[in-house]
Amino acid sequence: MYSQIILITGYARSGTKLLNKILNRAGIVEYVPEFQFFEKIWSCTDPGIKTKADLMNMIQRQCKAMRNGEGRFSDINYMSEFAKKLQNKVKNRQISSPIELYQEILLEAKADYPLCIDTTPRNIYYYPEIRKALPTTKFIFMQRDPRDCILSQKKKYLLYIKKKRWFEALRLWLNYNPIIMAKLWSKSYMIASENQGDNCIVVSYESLTKDPKYACSSLEKFLNVEIKLTDFDFIYSNNSKKWITQLSSSDIYWIQRMISTDIKKAGYELKAFGGKRFLYGWKILWYMLKMPLSLLVNLARFKNPLNAIHRRLGS
Repeated sequence: MYSQIILITGYARSGTKLLNKILNRAGIVEYVPEFQFFEKIWSCTDPGIKTKADLMNMIQRQCKAMRNGEGRFSDINYMSEFAKKLQNKVKNRQISSPIELYQEILLEAKADYPLCIDTTPRNIYYYPEIRKALPTTKFIFMQRDPRDCILSQKKKYLLYIKKKRWFEALRLWLNYNPIIMAKLWSKSYMIASENQGDNCIVVSYESLTKDPKYACSSLEKFLNVEIKLTDFDFIYSNNSKKWITQLSSSDIYWIQRMISTDIKKAGYELKAFGGKRFLYGWKILWYMLKMPLSLLVNLARFKNPLNAIHRRLGS
């Protein structure tokens, strides 16, 4: 019998880690890294049954991916023991499929907390398959103004330059394409908004940062838990609308041009533009020139690249 699984999803840089931190401080879930299981470790298009050797290989790749986490997940010795526990369950036939492996990974990672959790934002793209395989799983979708999300993505490569992780910094710099990113945000928002109900809730990042107590009250009902947390001082309440001063007018224009309907539907206001919009056309050429290199450096991150692209951009 597995604990209830909570998936905190959203578009990239939408506040998934912040919500994980809030629930962790409330003693409900562990603070975990992104598992990226359904795309980097196993593709839903793969056969459902795997050999022991395949499952062992998946365990190694999963543990390697998790080492980017904080605390005990960055400890090589801990992750080595983590892998051994999972491998022994495969040997003893307690794990015989990728879905069973995923459940055991979550169970091992949750420690003594009451709920299992995964904070991989892209899990929202796999909503139908996850719901079919794990019917009791609940999705929390973090909604944030796409212009703030994209601004945060634009600056993310600078963090990896400071860490001297040069390839990752280059990959993130090449990835920056507000036109494509706007469509990705729109697709994730569409999936979440269409599936709101007993198993999926949409939480506004702006509401969570401005009035966390109120936002947490809706989460309590959804998760059927009590969030005992009185100190929210670790939350930055002024972390919204930075795009107004820090994102270029051309990027804002193309983001709004791509997804203006969804931006308004999500409750955000559009920026008005004057008559110089024709000057923004050169940005399309620049982003198109970067796109082949971006695809190349990202291929290794996907088990099935074509399927991943279709999920993000397909109808």
